[in-house]
Order: sequence, then structure tokens, then C-alpha cells
Amino acid sequence: MESRLGSGSYSVVFKATSRRTREPFAIRKIYDGLRFQMDRTLTLRELFILTELNHFNIISLIQMYRPSLKNDAYVVYEFVEADLDAVLRARILEDVHKVYVFYQLLKAIKYIHSAGIVHNNLKPSNILINSECIIKVADFAHARFFGDVKEVDTGMFQYVEPRWYISPEVLLGCTYFSKEMDIWSLGCIFGEMLLGKKLFPGTSTINQIDRIFEITGMPSKEDLLDIPSQYAEALIESLPFPQKRSFKKELCGCLPETRKLLKRFLVFNPAKRILIDEALVHPYVSQFFDVKEMKTRSPLKSPFDTSKMSSLQYGNELFDTFKKNCLNRQRFIDWPMIHQLLPPKKQEMVEEFLLVLQIFCKVPKDLSIILIQTTLIYLMYN
Repeated sequence: MESRLGSGSYSVVFKATSRRTREPFAIRKIYDGLRFQMDRTLTLRELFILTELNHFNIISLIQMYRPSLKNDAYVVYEFVEADLDAVLRARILEDVHKVYVFYQLLKAIKYIHSAGIVHNNLKPSNILINSECIIKVADFAHARFFGDVKEVDTGMFQYVEPRWYISPEVLLGCTYFSKEMDIWSLGCIFGEMLLGKKLFPGTSTINQIDRIFEITGMPSKEDLLDIPSQYAEALIESLPFPQKRSFKKELCGCLPETRKLLKRFLVFNPAKRILIDEALVHPYVSQFFDVKEMKTRSPLKSPFDTSKMSSLQYGNELFDTFKKNCLNRQRFIDWPMIHQLLPPKKQEMVEEFLLVLQIFCKVPKDLSIILIQTTLIYLMYN
């Protein structure tokens, strides 16, 4: 262990270095993550999702451990130097860097949504970034499957903090999870990168909704029909008519098409927000767009037997299953990411091995990939 990187409500993250490779990793300790049913569900859902997702712009889960006599969980991730929140506050990104960051973010969310997953907590502090401007989406603790219904109707005032990136339907008490919630959060992050400050820094739920309406305007009755909430109509009727806020004035240095793109993310009605595929072909990110980089996968299904989730033994069994899946790295390892984690000399060894396989041995492509992945795993731990 070298240093403490941060902490949350029920976990703490440390930086550590491998004794063998001298490569840095991030180790997260989840206190009592398997003890109580609600915490157990959150922990296991996150671990399941991370062992199944395989994308260069999503944080990679390296290993997980469970002490035999405790309910804590230890999770090892790849180490990334900083997060987007700190970088934006430091104001060190040039315009081209912002475009590249947003392009990578769109790619990652496209992949996450193809897996049938709503991240449900997208914000700059959950987007890690390194010195080469490569981003990794992190923190899937609040992720849900498409169409999941809230376990309890918690009303309007229960959601992840801060509220600044939360979609209006969640603020109004929407009872199910959808990918459009992430689209709104992407718009808030995009706007923050363009504007240089938080887009909707609300001081309360009501103030947050009021700030949103300054951009979107008051919703129509037809729009409210698309928000499954018993609170929405009554609350909105109680609000004063908002003052109109102008992106044209605030973002006068941006091209009109960039401002229009931002507004398409920030639409009150979830059904009318921009699609990820539309955003990816927009001129704003065209300089980086490569159709070969667009990656998707089949939708995931929840592995949980809800009737057994109250059992600690069942939770431990699931944890051990996910750990085995994690060790079976051929299933999810991302070749570019792991290649970068290796020391330069070992990178050269892998590249030479790949050359021999493809040119001299004429090994089929699929088999070459499996052999390379096996080699990477060996080199990481030896």
C-alpha cells in the first residue's frame, strides 16, 4: 500500500504496487459489503457487471478477495492517475482534448447500454483520466439493468449525490431505470466541459429542477405523461415560471452546431433525447470517429435469485463465482489495456510473439488472440 486515494460512504481506495511487476493498482476495501442484504446486492451487482464488461474505456477489474472471517470485500482495479472532475477544475484541457474525452465517453456508454446496463451515476469524478487523455468510466455501484424498478418507492428525494448530474425524471421520482437517464448525465458533463463550470449546481431538489427548467422550459402535459411519477405534475404546477437561460450567450465561443448538440442531450422528455449513435456521428466528434472502434455486446441478465439474496451464504457463493470469472481472463481481458500495463520490455516480448504467430506460424486470428491473452496473464503475474 502506498497512499490513500479516496473514500466513500462504505468503502476506501488505496494505491498499491505489484511486488513483481512494480505496476500500480487501485485497491478498494468495501466495509461489510457482504453482510447486509442491501449492501450485498449493490456489491455483487457491481462485481458481476465489471467481470462481464470488456471495453478499453471502462475501468478494468483485476482481482477480488473475501476474507474468510469477515464480510468485507477487496477489489483490485487498474490504476488511473486522476479523474475528470479534478482535471476540469485545473482547467488544463485544450478544446481538442475535450472533444477526445467526450468521444471516448460516448463509446463507453454505447457499449454499457448495449449490455442492457444503466450506469446511473455518471459524473466527472467517476470518469478517470490519465496523462495521455485516455478515460475510463468507473464506479458501477449504482448501476442497474434496463427496466429495473426501484426496490422501494423512495419518492423524490432519494438518489445518488450530487444532484447536479441527475435527470429530471429521477428528481421527480421516476420509478424505473432507463438509458435516457445516462444521456442526460452525459449532457451535464458535456456542458461542464464547454462552459468551464457546473451546468446545474442546484442547492436542493426544487432548486435543481428550477435550474433545469431555465434551459428546457416548462414541460408540456404530453411530456409529463412520459414520466412515471406520482409527484411530477403537482410539483411542476407549484413552481414559478422560470427565467430563460441562453446557451448562445453563455457559449458564444462555441459553434452553433455544438450548442445544438448540447441541447439535444438536455431535453426534459426522456423519449426525445439524442441517441448515442446520433451523437457519435455528429461533426463535433467527427475528427476522432472510427466505426472500427464501435464495440457492443449482448445484453446481460441479472444472475441473482432474489429469493435467496437474504442469505449470507448465497452472497458468498456468488462472490466466489464472480471471482472465478475474473480469474478466467480470456473472457473479458482487453488487449490494449493490459498491454499498456506491462513494462516496456514485456510489451516488446508480446509484440514479437504476435508477429511470429501471424507471419511465421500462420496461426488463425482467433487462436492468436487466445494465445496472446494467455501470455499477457502470465507476464502480469510473473
